[in-house]
Amino acid sequence: QLDEEDGYQNDHRYYGGIGYGGDERPDLSNQYMAVEALKTTGLDKDDPTWDKALTFISRCQNRSESNDQSWATNDGGLTYMPVYNPHGGTGSYGGMTHAGLLSLLFAGTDKSDPRVQAAHDWIRANYTVDENPGAKNNQGLFYYYHVFAKSMYAYGDAEVKDNKGTTHNWRNDLAGKL
Repeated sequence: QLDEEDGYQNDHRYYGGIGYGGDERPDLSNQYMAVEALKTTGLDKDDPTWDKALTFISRCQNRSESNDQSWATNDGGLTYMPVYNPHGGTGSYGGMTHAGLLSLLFAGTDKSDPRVQAAHDWIRANYTVDENPGAKNNQGLFYYYHVFAKSMYAYGDAEVKDNKGTTHNWRNDLAGKL
């Protein structure tokens, strides 16, 4: 995890992030896997690792109220890393929004937290199992399915009501698509 020991101060966009190692470039995909592993090991909820992780996760979210980076918009979704989306610009997309929601929940953030609610609202607004919403050429579709299932399970609701008022049993939708 990139922090002061690595020469990264709290105001650096990569602070608290976890990447592949070596190149010291963290991203939300690696972050969610590391956060899941830390949760599984039972890392003490008061360990500073969690706060550092939440700093990086928040900096990947398009939510200016909790993202201190100037590029952040306010759709509530998440992108691959601060200031970068491999599909262009800094826009939110499905795979990373689900990875971000999962990361927030695994890091101990409550469902009532505005960051969690904003990510869930983005998911509701972009609900689909037909594509990885926001991804160019439907890239990362099976990654999307993987984190979609994990984040929806972790969120704990059997159904999702999209912004058009349609209620979806996400498990049935995903199973049917697969």
